[in-house]
Amino acid sequence: VDFKDRTFLVTNMIPPSANVQLPIHGVIGNDVFSQMVVQLDMAGEQLNLFAPRAFSAGGRKVPLQVQDGRLMVPANLDGVDTWLELTTSYGDSVLFGAASPAAQALAQKIPAGADGFTLGLQYGLPERILRVGTLTVESTGVQGALVHLAQFPADSPLGRRQAGWLGTGFLRRFTVSVDFPGNALYLEPGPALGEPDLYNATGLYVVKTGGRIVVQQVVKGSPAEKAGLQVGDTLTSINDYPAEQVVFDRLYGFLYLAADGHVQLKAQREGTELEATLKNESAF
Repeated sequence: VDFKDRTFLVTNMIPPSANVQLPIHGVIGNDVFSQMVVQLDMAGEQLNLFAPRAFSAGGRKVPLQVQDGRLMVPANLDGVDTWLELTTSYGDSVLFGAASPAAQALAQKIPAGADGFTLGLQYGLPERILRVGTLTVESTGVQGALVHLAQFPADSPLGRRQAGWLGTGFLRRFTVSVDFPGNALYLEPGPALGEPDLYNATGLYVVKTGGRIVVQQVVKGSPAEKAGLQVGDTLTSINDYPAEQVVFDRLYGFLYLAADGHVQLKAQREGTELEATLKNESAF
């Protein structure tokens, strides 16, 4: 596909690359696809581009609103109506700023939850994680989705934002087709539709620096803290794999534990080797 007469912005991609711990060479904006249908099949690891006349719609149709270049869809989470922005740069299902009306309503409805820290472009902010009964986008529902409520800084525009984000934790369950000219989204259920949402139940948050995997955050009261792991420890082994050889975007896959899951870690602190088995101790 050739794109002509498009505007390109040249900027420094080092800060976002450092935040997500992966090299980002560029970002493609929605304007590039404004006259096309974009189909994302995460299960098949494919991105397909269609001319509108060549596209055959499948799945449930969802009305799509474009607000300042953002793709927004209506959603309902356990009776709380809101708007969510489609994003493939967020790996979990739903993210809200903790100060948003929807986040506050959900926090009142769902007292049980877990504490953690944000991942991705806004790495390392405190967050509260809740499990909703049903997340519905138009008439398409997913049971037991996890909602992350991030504590954005008070002076950040994200802290004043009312809408949330709908990430790949939700989108991976479908073949997603975005019909830009038709202002519509199509969700066709895939093999991952019934899979449960997981989160980092270990309470251990790490970064890659100088080729080493270093602990940056430990959640209070978490399995990681109970095992004695501390900020600054260097992971040397994850489930018997050398930690430095684990691709970073796959690393959190070891820490996102199922209800009966566990992960075995080895670490070093000032020359002393530590071993720990972290289990999912959460009650939800």
